[in-house]
Amino acid sequence: PHGNTASTGSTATIKISNLRSFARGAAIISRSVLHKVSQLRKITLLYHTVSAGKPYQSSKEKPTLKQNQHRALGQNTILLTSLTSNSDEILAFYETSSATATNFVVTGIFVNSKMATQFLNRIGQLGLGVAVIGGVVNSALYNVDGGHRAVIFDRFSGVKQEVSGEGTHFFVPWVQRPIIFDIRSQPRNVPVVTGSKDLQNVNITLRILFRPVPDQLPKIYTILGQDYDERVLPSITTEVLKAVVAQFDAGELITQREMVSQKVSDDLTERASQFGVILDDISITHLTFGKEFTQAVEMKQVAQQEAEKARFLVEKAEQMKQAAIITAEGDAEAAKMLARSLKESGDGLIELRRIEAAEDIAYQMSRSRGVNYLPAGQQTLLSLPQ
Repeated sequence: PHGNTASTGSTATIKISNLRSFARGAAIISRSVLHKVSQLRKITLLYHTVSAGKPYQSSKEKPTLKQNQHRALGQNTILLTSLTSNSDEILAFYETSSATATNFVVTGIFVNSKMATQFLNRIGQLGLGVAVIGGVVNSALYNVDGGHRAVIFDRFSGVKQEVSGEGTHFFVPWVQRPIIFDIRSQPRNVPVVTGSKDLQNVNITLRILFRPVPDQLPKIYTILGQDYDERVLPSITTEVLKAVVAQFDAGELITQREMVSQKVSDDLTERASQFGVILDDISITHLTFGKEFTQAVEMKQVAQQEAEKARFLVEKAEQMKQAAIITAEGDAEAAKMLARSLKESGDGLIELRRIEAAEDIAYQMSRSRGVNYLPAGQQTLLSLPQ
């Protein structure tokens, strides 16, 4: 090979027997790289041309390149600084030139035109294939969050009996469709108006915590749909409450509320299980009666309170009577005992009681402030000299 080698970067020499094929290949490479690989837009190419036994004729007309992107390096070299040059002008120049190139050197990157075109085409096809495959795979995936389950509906076989758990699953797009169910406990209030055994209107509200049986989700979706709670709970709650409340009087619904609640819970749980629904908790949150019954109950309560008050007064008077009798009996017994003592002891008992009373009076006066004592036999408070 003839010619100079590049001073910077890695170099490689590629022999080309036909300059026309080389020029066409260079143009193809330029167009392919421009459209498919943006990283290759700025490449420096160094072409070394050597004439066959004759020096390069500098008097020949050089090709007119755009943006002044070429300059002469000595007698036999042309430098192209960018692939944005006009490849047609370069090709026309070499077709009209009598020189024949035996080699060229590309610095920075070197490729074969045919192989480069095939490689870039394959990259484009591969990228398109990856994009298509990625889109198909993404459309064939669905997620089941925590506390949920999924049922698959197939356009050809209908609802499948398998229930998908939590996680990511595959399905066939356009043929299958996932239906997501929430299997966590959910609250629902159901108000019901019914009648008691004594024909009183009763307004009851039940608070229900419900959830579906996971294994029965295909059956639930086939028979009831995703809004199974709306289709089942109001009807069975009304049915059970009417049957249970009719067994009790209005007063018993209040006094035996715990028994009523337990019976409603047992019957309603059994009824809901027939539809694949689990009831975790049932409670009576609201219980009222008609206006007339409410007034009658209030009047009855007032009468009971008045009766209780009267009974209390009677009991109080009886207790006061008993207390007076007991006091009188005690006084009489004390008088009898005093008379008996006087009869037996005479004036001695009276004198003893007088002395005891005097001692008590003296003790109390000694504890009082501002009390002066007058000694016996003295007429003044102070002793005066004789």
